[in-house]
Amino acid sequence: MEYELCHWGIKGMKWGVRRYQNKDGSLTSKGRKRYSNAHDDYKRAHDNKPVSQMSTKELQERNNRLQQEQNYARLTQKTSLGKKAVKAFIAGAGTIVAIEGAAKVYNRVGNSALDKIGDMVINNIDFKKPLA
Repeated sequence: MEYELCHWGIKGMKWGVRRYQNKDGSLTSKGRKRYSNAHDDYKRAHDNKPVSQMSTKELQERNNRLQQEQNYARLTQKTSLGKKAVKAFIAGAGTIVAIEGAAKVYNRVGNSALDKIGDMVINNIDFKKPLA
């Protein structure tokens, strides 16, 4: 059997070298240009203007934008099949444990209650009288 290392990177690019980024982590001029293509609404919602300097309208617009982003992320989030299977297993296991616990409590309380009721019935029956 023959083993071969395959790499689908960028031809001629060296290992460990990041495009659009300097060694210290800062962006190159091409990197700044590439990553600055954010939508205007996104830029307005994510600028670093302090809340104390915002008008009510600006704050409301920013909150609306951020809420919409969160809702979109939450609604379009995909759950892996493995995560779904684990959640279903845990839910089923929790139900089984709850049923077993309820059965144990019922047996303990039910048996003692039946014993008490049986004792009360037996003690109050006069065996000398015929049953009607």
